[in-house]
Amino acid sequence: MQRLNRRQFLLTSAAAGGALALAACGGGGSAAGNSTGAGGSARSGGSPRWGMTPEQESAWQQIEAAANKEGSVTYYAQGIITPSQVPMFMEAFKKSYPGITVDLVNGTPSDVQTRISTEQDAKTYVGDIADISIRSGLLEAQRGYTQKFTPPAAVDSTTKYTTKVVYGDGDVATDHMTWFPLWVNTNLVKPQDEPKTHLDVVDPKWKGKIMWYTPWAEGGGWVEYYYSKKLYGMDWVNRMLALQPTFASSTPELLTPLARGECAVVLGSTGAGIAVQMYQNHQPIKAIWLDDFVQGVPTGHVLLKNAPHPNAAKVLLNWWVDEPGQHFQGEVLGQFPVRADVPVRDDWQKGVDHPKEHIVNADIPDSDSAQAQKEAASYFKK
Repeated sequence: MQRLNRRQFLLTSAAAGGALALAACGGGGSAAGNSTGAGGSARSGGSPRWGMTPEQESAWQQIEAAANKEGSVTYYAQGIITPSQVPMFMEAFKKSYPGITVDLVNGTPSDVQTRISTEQDAKTYVGDIADISIRSGLLEAQRGYTQKFTPPAAVDSTTKYTTKVVYGDGDVATDHMTWFPLWVNTNLVKPQDEPKTHLDVVDPKWKGKIMWYTPWAEGGGWVEYYYSKKLYGMDWVNRMLALQPTFASSTPELLTPLARGECAVVLGSTGAGIAVQMYQNHQPIKAIWLDDFVQGVPTGHVLLKNAPHPNAAKVLLNWWVDEPGQHFQGEVLGQFPVRADVPVRDDWQKGVDHPKEHIVNADIPDSDSAQAQKEAASYFKK
């Protein structure tokens, strides 16, 4: 399991690339004349990018040339890019690769996984690249639905990352994190009463005032159970049981009652989407970054097996890890970029480096995850 202390969280944890194999794909030819700005072809003067050797740069330029020849890429996205942001995404990618059109198919995480499995099982290949959580991406790789690819930007030895970028030896590449603060209603929780650790969360004064993302299912709740128990033992579990928390299975179902004052504390909910809207609307909610630990979910992209436009897919996947994509994640989408030199956008995000440890759910073994969810169900599910 990946456990980063506060200092390690701010340093690179991605392996610096030694020999990066970039096989030149079909539709080769020179990339000369295809210079496209940041994240596009070679830098001014033809110097290699991302710490690559001249040979690796030449191989990558052949991939870019083949991508331009393909001319398009079919992208399955899981709704992180909202409809109003789609034109901004298209414009941002076009600045780097004006010769490649993105056919974006937006949906839910479940929609993306269903499309992948349906096409791969039927051997009717439409999608090239998919936006997916790391845990789900590794599962798709186990099923044989993806192909390995390590984006060159991910192994740039001059870049520092806040978390692991490449999983499964190239099965999935992380391009943003979702970190889970504790949420409180500021009308019900005064600054002096704000919890400082997960032990404070199980103080008797919060009895009947806690809502928790269901810890017996996938989502933000089970890691809170798993690691709190790991740190504090059954005492934490028993104290939480005594507080009689209530449960929900989505961020709106948790944060809406919090803003209304129907509960005082929410555990296991992200800050994406509705939380940003609530802040902008001056709702009485606040993110608390506890001292002991914070959990996070890495999300990235997979290159699909038998992709019709494999080179354009590689270019898009690398773009998300490179500076242009990282700035888009932070500045436009309001996500937590994986590059340490790309700042977060919103004030509530800025305490993410405060906790002592950063726990990444994708690095917890599946057997431990299943056991934690089973235990949580036995204690809390009614």
